[in-house]
Amino acid sequence: MSSRKKDIIDTSIALFNQEGCLSTSTRHIADNMGISVGNLYYYFKNKEDILVQILQEYTHSLFESLHAFDFANNRQFLFKEFLLQIQILDAKYKFLHTEMHSIIVTFPQFKLSMRSIMNDEVNLMRKLIVHQIEHGYMVELEKNEIEHLIANARILKLSSAGYWNIIEDRPQVNSQMASLSLFYFLHPYLTQKAYDDESWHQLEANLLKEVADVKM
Repeated sequence: MSSRKKDIIDTSIALFNQEGCLSTSTRHIADNMGISVGNLYYYFKNKEDILVQILQEYTHSLFESLHAFDFANNRQFLFKEFLLQIQILDAKYKFLHTEMHSIIVTFPQFKLSMRSIMNDEVNLMRKLIVHQIEHGYMVELEKNEIEHLIANARILKLSSAGYWNIIEDRPQVNSQMASLSLFYFLHPYLTQKAYDDESWHQLEANLLKEVADVKM
């Protein structure tokens, strides 16, 4: 990606978080950067094109640790990097959680891109869950149970930050709480073998401490 395209993306994210995605036009973005709208359109044909690029950037970062996981080995996926990355991304891309429904309704190409990306995510998560079951880190699940576990985890990921943003107007705390929600959701699906790994307990302690530290 060229430096100009990156600048447009970074400026758009900042304005979407501050002013709202639907309230921010390409002219607002161009004016904030000190460039013409025509110059912006040289890199992106419209705001939806910018949003699709942001979505791709977001999901690439979100699932980086899963893509890097070595499925050939017998080891537990501890979700530590994954949950910590969620916290960072929830804060950086706040507007995606607060305005997701409106964005999907308003921008059909964004919805199609998200559907395609989510299909890839589901395949990766399915592969991970099957791997963890086979090596005794997760409880045995039927095929349909795996599909609903993935769906519910995805729903929780999409809605949890929004829920906590309604409860408290403190984005940094809410990001931590959203990660804790997903962490506790996964607990019943883990085996004793998984619980015996001290890293799980350390992760919970770290998440709770981070919430407490931010609230102080």
